[in-house]
Amino acid sequence: MRVQRTRSSPSALRSPLTRHPLGVAAIVLVLCAGMGGEPGPPVGKPLVHLASAWQVAPDGGVSTAEATILLFQSGSRFVEHSCWLIRQRNGSWTISNGDGHVALIGRWTMTGGHVVITPEAAYREVAVVGASRDPVCGESRSFEVQGDGVRAGDTVFRSAKRLSTEDVERWATALGKGSKGCGA
Repeated sequence: MRVQRTRSSPSALRSPLTRHPLGVAAIVLVLCAGMGGEPGPPVGKPLVHLASAWQVAPDGGVSTAEATILLFQSGSRFVEHSCWLIRQRNGSWTISNGDGHVALIGRWTMTGGHVVITPEAAYREVAVVGASRDPVCGESRSFEVQGDGVRAGDTVFRSAKRLSTEDVERWATALGKGSKGCGA
């Protein structure tokens, strides 16, 4: 004689997902909430706007260009660094050590698909004579987030993979130490 075994619970046939429907709903809600936020700027990646064309050295070696670098950092910090870039023979870019540097340091926030930067401090190698407040300490500015870059009017900042993030971070730290507040 053969004895058939019976299940002790009618819910044993159901999968774990159907046994805990509220837990599954909570997981789905958390995942959807994470995908629905507005896009932010690329954090930790230097964005560059070239203000001049690359100028090739007479020997055909390195090239230089006037540029502005934006670096959005975690913790809603930003650095905007105007400097000269050097394009090395291997194609990589470095920040020139020998030319004037001007930087803004402050906070960024997201508002309606735009990243808004608010300057808090400025640094420049050549001081402005007779000004109580550095002229680069202007009002907040807004940038439209576009893919892996940002745009303010006709000025586009694009991801700069040839520029070392470590180099930009090192400069941001150094410039921050010598900066002066943007208060009136």
